[in-house]
Order: sequence, then structure tokens, then C-alpha cells
Amino acid sequence: MFNKYLRVYPRDAMAYCMRGESFAKLGDKQRALKDFNKAIKLAPKYASAFHSRGEFYLVMGDFSRAIQDFNKCLELYPDLSDFYNSRGKAFLKMGKLARAAKDFSRAMKLDPNNTELSGARACLYSSMIMYKKRNQRRAKQLFNRAIKLEPLLIWGDEVWQLAKDGFFPALEYLYKTVKAA
Repeated sequence: MFNKYLRVYPRDAMAYCMRGESFAKLGDKQRALKDFNKAIKLAPKYASAFHSRGEFYLVMGDFSRAIQDFNKCLELYPDLSDFYNSRGKAFLKMGKLARAAKDFSRAMKLDPNNTELSGARACLYSSMIMYKKRNQRRAKQLFNRAIKLEPLLIWGDEVWQLAKDGFFPALEYLYKTVKAA
């Protein structure tokens, strides 16, 4: 469908971005990257294209390129909490906990009422950082806040990763949720 649409509207950056996301999900890395680059070339101020490409780089393990794209997103929209969460994830994966914590803290401040789910994600990522820093009490507080803000976070990879790492509140939450289901 994207191919048909792009034959009629070959300058639609959003369509290239969306097709790139589809290629990424299908595992076609080259075509995904080509479409993200095309979207950015057509619309250099289209933050979603940078964000999608940054998320693609993040999955591919190219954290420095991911951070460059997330920085561009934040340059275009400095008050969008989701972009701070994404950059924070990249820093977290790089082991730069202080930088990650700063981005997650900013995301929580920008979205305290969890209007975009980014507040809950920021709490969850911050919980992961506190757990890695061996601050169990703070990790549990942040985890509970994340779940309170968005109970469906159970389906996120991060909760499962925390459980896999042995974080008891995550294990307990998963157990209770699965048992209730």
C-alpha cells in the first residue's frame, strides 16, 4: 500500500517514514534506513523521521547515531518528553547512567500527568537505573509510580527485563497480573 501511495505522492515524507518503520519491523534494515533517510531529505524538520531513524539505530546497537537523531528531535521540539525518553534509553544502553537519569528526569517533569505514557516510561527507566545503582528503595518507588501511571506497562519489554534481572517488585507485579488474568 505504501508503494502504491508513494507512486502517486512521491514527496510525502510521512509515508516514507511509515514505510521505513514497516521495513524495520520486517527486518529489512537497508530499505528501512533508505526510507528514513529519504523522509529526512524531503522534510529536514520532520522530527518523527529523526525519531524513527533514531529508534532504528537504537535497536541496531548504533547508540551514537541514535543519540544524534534524538538530539535533532530535541532541537526541533525541546519540550516533547518522548524524545528525552528515547535518548535516555540510548544512554542507558551505553551504560551512561547519569546522562540517562537526567533525560528520564526531564521527561517526568515534562509529562507529570502521563498524558503521552512517557511519564510512566520515564519512571520505569529511572527505576531500572536505581536498580542498577543498587538503590532498591528508590527503584521500587519509581517502579510503583510507573505502574500506577500506566498499568499496561506490564507488556513493555522493560518490566520483563527488570524481572529477568531479579528485581523483586517487577517479578511480584508480573506474577500478580498473570495470576489475575
